[in-house]
Amino acid sequence: MSDPFAPVKINTTKYDGRRYLDGDLYKDLADLGWEYTSGRMSRSGMFYYDQIMTRLGILKDGEHWNEDVYQDHNCDH
Repeated sequence: MSDPFAPVKINTTKYDGRRYLDGDLYKDLADLGWEYTSGRMSRSGMFYYDQIMTRLGILKDGEHWNEDVYQDHNCDH
């Protein structure tokens, strides 16, 4: 198992004007998305997850990863 506190290097390459991120980052984001969907993420965690996914262009502004969980946790971000 790798050290979770080790510095993270994001491997990006430029191809046809688009940035591609390392596959491990996508796997980590998918795992975090599961935490969000299962309701185990804090409200602040949901805020930052939504913000990261918006900045990556996966979510639109004001959109949330899982609207039902967002509302169940009384989020207001």
